[in-house]
Amino acid sequence: MSYYGNDKKTHIIDPIFQSNSRIEYRLPANTVITSQLRVCDLKCTTGKGFNTLLGAKGLVKNIFLYDGATTLDQQRNGKHYNGFINLVNSGGASAIGFVRDKHNGSRIASRTMYGEGSNSANDSVKVGAIQPLVATENSQIWLNIQELLPICNSALGFDTGIMDNLRLVIEVNTDKASVLTDNTGTAIDLSAFNPVLVVDELLSDADKQKVRDNLSSLVWNTIEHDAFLLPEKASNSGVQTHSTRVNGFNGKKLNRVLIAKERDAIAGVDKGAANQLDNGYGTGGSCALYQEKLNIAVNGRNIYVDEGVDSVMKRVARTVDTWGNYHLRPTGNQVSAVSDLGDTLNVGKVDYLGVGIMEDRCTDLQFHVERNVPTDRDNKVGKQLTYHIYGEVTKGLNVSGNSYSVNYL
Repeated sequence: MSYYGNDKKTHIIDPIFQSNSRIEYRLPANTVITSQLRVCDLKCTTGKGFNTLLGAKGLVKNIFLYDGATTLDQQRNGKHYNGFINLVNSGGASAIGFVRDKHNGSRIASRTMYGEGSNSANDSVKVGAIQPLVATENSQIWLNIQELLPICNSALGFDTGIMDNLRLVIEVNTDKASVLTDNTGTAIDLSAFNPVLVVDELLSDADKQKVRDNLSSLVWNTIEHDAFLLPEKASNSGVQTHSTRVNGFNGKKLNRVLIAKERDAIAGVDKGAANQLDNGYGTGGSCALYQEKLNIAVNGRNIYVDEGVDSVMKRVARTVDTWGNYHLRPTGNQVSAVSDLGDTLNVGKVDYLGVGIMEDRCTDLQFHVERNVPTDRDNKVGKQLTYHIYGEVTKGLNVSGNSYSVNYL
């Protein structure tokens, strides 16, 4: 729903609290606002570029929309999910000229001029490396909160006459390995800047009523996070298997799942040109494993037959089927074929798995993982990993008079 003309008023709101690790805003009370919330002038002093996958989103560790003590929506530990969503391209992974918003800091593909490129006789398409947004340039860096909080995508707006203590809270990620391309820079420091929240207030009675009607029985799919550890296994020790149970989605309607894998520490061997961490992805990507297999059991039933998802192309196919097309550079989800099996440049940095669960009530969620650990430099493919599980769960808002409730459906 779009609003034009003189039917709205824009508020530019300073934080009521700001530190180097937390920013809090209080939204206007006793009115109706749109859900198109924007945080502008979000900058930091580092001297290095933002994470190549995440852009300025890497600064957001956790984000919450509260009404007093009631949590309307939240995203916790969302860096891997946000990195993947930045790769999603509704026009197809090979779309020419597809460019993410500059505030995300990532450029997917660019079209060269006629007669340029390696084949001078042809008009060619160059699928370039995802480009970082340099933190020190004087860019207007802003965050679209609709990309971080799904309730803002589903709701037309919020009635702050009922939600009379509406607050947006951002917990800042100060981990340089996941915020920056290179963690040799200075510490992340927000103290010199004043990020503001931009909010549109509706003035038309008709528009206000549309928002109230929409809120009366609002349903949306939010993204929740859980994780488990895959322990380190020594180099040249063969196949490792691991089974575990994840309880964070119990009692909830679980729709889709995205799985991303993070090495808990990035060593010197993981640095590419110009000392960039995993070529600028840092700990925000999803590293590939050698001969990985994965299966999931939901409420005692395996999602996949036999050994589950046991190949690179199966992971791509399942992810596309579940989350749609996304940009994947060649070898971006494969372990390097060089003799040491280590990662080079963009190899093995964006290996995700998307799974369609579609369970009305999840009561038991189990994961079975297998990988091979051959000899490689720095035991890279045998390091301890965190498997991040991002689950799409359904929530609902029920308004009755001057009160409301938020529930899992």
